[in-house]
Amino acid sequence: MQLSANLAPGAMVIAADNFGPIIRGQSGMIASCKPGSWLPWRRTKYVCTFLGGINAIATAGQIMVFDHGCSRAMLEDPLWFLHIRNAFADSSKFAAEFRRSAH
Repeated sequence: MQLSANLAPGAMVIAADNFGPIIRGQSGMIASCKPGSWLPWRRTKYVCTFLGGINAIATAGQIMVFDHGCSRAMLEDPLWFLHIRNAFADSSKFAAEFRRSAH
């Protein structure tokens, strides 16, 4: 894992913090970047797709680079768990999504 700095579209990330409908540890991928300006409080924002097809705008402090192995098609599929063999046996990889859908 590493902190995100100037990430490119297609980079695999996880949520480093809870924000909006996204909870910490949820797998995602960067779809595009919205560059900041020369003003120090206007930083680059990332448009991300998270597991379950949830789109969100994140700052560099809210996401971390992590190779979770999910394709963009799988992240966007609301029935993502049907594509994984033994999803419940390997639930630690997708623990964030299981917690989110339990509430």
